Amino acid sequence: QNASVNTHQGPGQDEVRNCVRGCIFALEDYSNEKEYELGELTTPTVVAQSLTHSSVTLRWHTPLVPNVTFKMHKRMLDWDSGWHLHPHTEFRADRLIVLTELQPYVTYRFKVVALISSLPKYIQESNETVQIATKAYGVPSTAPQIRYVTTPSPTVISLAWQPPRFTNNRLISYKIQLRPVGPDEKSQVSTTINGKLISTMLWK
Repeated sequence: QNASVNTHQGPGQDEVRNCVRGCIFALEDYSNEKEYELGELTTPTVVAQSLTHSSVTLRWHTPLVPNVTFKMHKRMLDWDSGWHLHPHTEFRADRLIVLTELQPYVTYRFKVVALISSLPKYIQESNETVQIATKAYGVPSTAPQIRYVTTPSPTVISLAWQPPRFTNNRLISYKIQLRPVGPDEKSQVSTTINGKLISTMLWK
C-alpha cells in the first residue's frame, strides 16, 4: 500500500513579503488619516484655581480622536528628572485633563503624547507646559539620607546628609539626636539646626 504524499505548500516568501508590505501601506494610510484628523497637538494650560497639593486640571484644545491613545508624561524639575509616564490622568471629552496623585511641593512640567499607531513615526508630542508647582501639604514623606559620619576627635562627631526627596513643605529645621550605646546611654545629645543646612558637628 502506497502512502499518500501531501503536496500542499504554504505561501512563498514573496507572498509573505507582499502581504506584510500591503499591511504596512494600509496602516500608514490609516495613520495619515488619523494624523490629519488630530492636527498639531496644542500645549496644555492650567485651569485657574484648579491647583492643589496633589492635583491639577489642564485645558487642552486638541480633540480626542477615536482609536488614538493619549498619555501624559511628567518631569520633576526639583531634581532634574527625565520624562516619566503619569498614569493617574483623565482625558475628558470637554477637553480638560485631570491629573491626580501628584506629590506636594514639587515643581512639574507636563506634555501629552499621542500614539496614533504602532509605527514609531506616528507618535506625536505636545510642547511641555509652563512650570507647575503643587502646593505644600503635610510633613516629609521620605527621610534624610546620611552621607557620612566621622569623628574628628574623641568628643566631636561630624555628619552630613541629603535632604528628604519629598519634603512636601518648606523645611524649617532638623532635629538631630545622638544616643550613646553602652554605660552612657542616658547622656543623650540633641540639637536643632536650620532646615537649609546639610551638615553639622556635635560635641559630646
